[in-house]
Amino acid sequence: MSFRVYENRLNMVEFQKLRLASGFEPLESGRLKKALAASLVRLSAEDGGETVGMVRVAGDGAYVFVIADLLVRPDRRGEGIGSALVNRAVDLISEMLPSGTWATVTLVAASGRESFYEGLGFHRIPKGEVGCAMQAYVRGTKQP
Repeated sequence: MSFRVYENRLNMVEFQKLRLASGFEPLESGRLKKALAASLVRLSAEDGGETVGMVRVAGDGAYVFVIADLLVRPDRRGEGIGSALVNRAVDLISEMLPSGTWATVTLVAASGRESFYEGLGFHRIPKGEVGCAMQAYVRGTKQP
């Protein structure tokens, strides 16, 4: 099977479908819309008009970038879709940077998937002067 990677074609419906197929709870449409609009990079992998994977990058666009979502339909994993998406996202980040400058691209790998990202040039932290990755879940309090 083949696929192509596209920029800025990922929509809320396809994003939600991939979340559900990957075992994540659905997100309210307003949050999905805001997430997509705020993304620095939004890529989708499509095959025959069907979205089979996506990646989204958040950050400040200057020197901090975060791969916030990498989702590939479970029945399409192992075909190089995730690698193609991450590699294209990193290429686009590189194109945003002035020549000769550096930025950090971070992510939180799903448990057991660290070696996938290592194969794409990421390293586990702590490493050198970089400490352990940290994450907190924050419960919303904003009233509708």
